[in-house]
Amino acid sequence: MILLTELSRRRIRSINKLIRVGRNEVVVVVRVDRDKGYIDLSKRRVSPEDI
Repeated sequence: MILLTELSRRRIRSINKLIRVGRNEVVVVVRVDRDKGYIDLSKRRVSPEDI
């Protein structure tokens, strides 16, 4: 799951322009909750070295 605040450092006007189904994106795993089966991801925290 990606929270809205973790998508971009700028104000988001349209989520559809940032994220599309089937497109590969580089993200960082922030937290793993095994009990609920959630993986929290962040596109905002990706450093230039990760790309």
